[in-house]
Parts: sequence; C-alpha cells; structure tokens
Amino acid sequence: MSKATPGKRKTPRTRRTRDLADRLIPLPREAAAPPRDRVTLGELVKPWGVRGEQTVMLHNPASDLLEQVDAVFVEGEGFPVRRVALRGARRIGRRYVVHLEGIGAPEDAEHLRGLELSVAEDELPPLDEEDEFYVRDLIGLAVIDGEGETVGTLEDVIPTGGNDVYVVRGPDGERLIPAVSSFVESVDLDEGRIRLAEDALVDLPVTGAGKEL
Repeated sequence: MSKATPGKRKTPRTRRTRDLADRLIPLPREAAAPPRDRVTLGELVKPWGVRGEQTVMLHNPASDLLEQVDAVFVEGEGFPVRRVALRGARRIGRRYVVHLEGIGAPEDAEHLRGLELSVAEDELPPLDEEDEFYVRDLIGLAVIDGEGETVGTLEDVIPTGGNDVYVVRGPDGERLIPAVSSFVESVDLDEGRIRLAEDALVDLPVTGAGKEL
C-alpha cells in the first residue's frame, strides 16, 4: 500500500463507527483477504448534503480516478478494511463528493471522517496516453541530464493544477523540475530513468543539502 501522508489527524473510532463498518455493503472480493498492494487516493472529510454523501480530499487533486472505478477500500486506524461499492463520485472544485453504498445520512458520514479511500493496484484503469504515468511508478526513478549524467532520484511529484512538478534530490541538493516537454525529454519505466531535456537545468535553483546516492 502506498505511504500514508504525514501529519494527518487521527479520528478516534467509536462503537458507532465500528457498527457503520458492518453496515457498509461489502463486495464479493472482500471474502478473501484485502490485497496488500493498494493505492491510497485520499481522505474522507466532511459530509455533503443530506443523503450520506461525503467530500474527499485527494492526495493528487488532478486525479479523476474516482470516476473510473466502481468500488474502493475504506480503511483507517481502528476500522476494519471494507471494499465498498461507489454509488456515485463527482468533482466539486479540487475535491470529490462520493456516496458509499450503505451510508444514507450525514450523521453516518461524519463518523467516517478521517478514513482513507484506496484501490487495489491491479484494479487501476489503463492510462490513455503514452506519456501518462501513475505517480507510484515514477517515485524512485533515476534522473539524468541531456548528456547522461546523473542528476538525482525522483522523490515526489507535486500536482499544481497546470502541470506536475518533479522533486529530484541529488548529491548537490534538491531541484523542482516542471514535468513538461521543455524540461523532461523522456520517461523510461523499463530502464528506470527520466531523461531531462538539454539545458533543462539552466537557471533551476538547487535548495537544501545534498545526500549521497
């Protein structure tokens, strides 16, 4: 499963919350143990409306994955993992509103606040474009410049709305590299590397102390 976001508020789990877990309508796949390889999409936050819908704060605000899947895993501290059908998912600004099967009132949705939504890796839909990648596949790739020299390792991807920004750390520090063709020439998952465009590093500042690779 993907790494949890640091600094999240932990919501105490009550008996009512555990009862709600039993009311969530599980799908057949849950008869087996939940898959270990799950990708976290975001966190359930406040209720929306009066039908039991709830807003989701996405880890990647640009993602539309919730519109492409029929079910999600609901999980969190003190809460049994449940694979639940999505009755609906729609974007509201930078967040999504979802309706989980079995949740029919805002009071019930409130007790799920702070839980995470995830999907199994093998249920991720195929990407439409050759130059599209899941963030989980990019983290850890080696980054080289136009001459083949090592720049560092991709440690994070920051969504900005317009384009993503790659966080690359190398021996001399950290660079923030826009994920656009004028800076990134190619991404090769088979080779495990990202090649930057010629002169991509010109005028890009280096911040922080470097580390040995």
